[in-house]
Amino acid sequence: MRVKKVAAVTVACAIALAITSCSTPNKVEPSASPAAAACGPLKEMTKVTLGVNPGAQDLVTAAIKDQGIDKKYNLDLEIKSFLNPPASATAVTQRSVDIGFGGTTSMAVARSQGSDVFLFGALASPSNGVFVPKDSAIKNIGDLKGKRLGSFSANNSATFAVLSAIANESFKIPKLEDAAASLTVAPDAAVLGLMDQGELDAVLTGSTATVVTQLSGKYKQIGDLSTEYIKATGTIPVHLALASTETYAADHCSELVAFSNAMRDGVEYVQSDDKAWDKYAESLKLTDPKAPKALQKLLGQNFRTDWDQKQVDGMVKLIESLIPILGADDFVKESPKGLFSLDYVATK
Repeated sequence: MRVKKVAAVTVACAIALAITSCSTPNKVEPSASPAAAACGPLKEMTKVTLGVNPGAQDLVTAAIKDQGIDKKYNLDLEIKSFLNPPASATAVTQRSVDIGFGGTTSMAVARSQGSDVFLFGALASPSNGVFVPKDSAIKNIGDLKGKRLGSFSANNSATFAVLSAIANESFKIPKLEDAAASLTVAPDAAVLGLMDQGELDAVLTGSTATVVTQLSGKYKQIGDLSTEYIKATGTIPVHLALASTETYAADHCSELVAFSNAMRDGVEYVQSDDKAWDKYAESLKLTDPKAPKALQKLLGQNFRTDWDQKQVDGMVKLIESLIPILGADDFVKESPKGLFSLDYVATK
């Protein structure tokens, strides 16, 4: 497999991943939504369709169904599974599901292109690591300048964007993909294999691959995205959030609050229950006996359910920090109005 330089960030249509049409959109102005306290709890069992894909969201929503947490709030979640984040995000913006999960960057692009999608709660920060060979002289993310870099996710993904923001904030590297000698985007196994062959100097891995790579003992980890972003900016890099549309929210305020409540309880459950992680490791076909605890440590600490003005301000800061990195024409010119809502937070 030949290592090649990845082209500059793709056009906005590609970033949006077919979420919205590339024709000139009619901008959606943010609508007034009732406060969560005024919504009131659901009075009868109500079906809500939820879009998920493999990952942190899949783990939590499976626990919510298995433990009947949704029923606690008169919520009957009908879960629809999608193969990857672009597919599940598209399902939300095209209203194929009522609620789903969205990456901060892709939802920002969708909103800026006219979608009425918005984010109403936090789920997770990146659980991704940057690895180099054990005998590498590379010590930190700043040393990636001029190096051959591999990544499991594209240069316009939320995860790579966080890595780019760290490089800029902590090491004064304005645009990591340009500063690197090359950037190869391929599945985890492929980029790790290329590094083993000496064709790459460092790799950014997905969440599960980060755990597997740590357990292998074959590599040196030089970066942890969440920890380093917090250190660099003082804010939590929530890159995956609860998403819905204003069209759905207009008549389903109570459902959104009930879902926020269920997600909070679901996260608390999986963070504390060892069996949930045993089952999750099994579902991922991880046979290392250390895998469940390693998953619990890495993913568990990066679940985020706090949703307040401080968190929203941090996400706006993340978007704004990425504009000069990704380019205003190919990303967004500013954090879109109405992208974040505090009207559907979990109740006490």
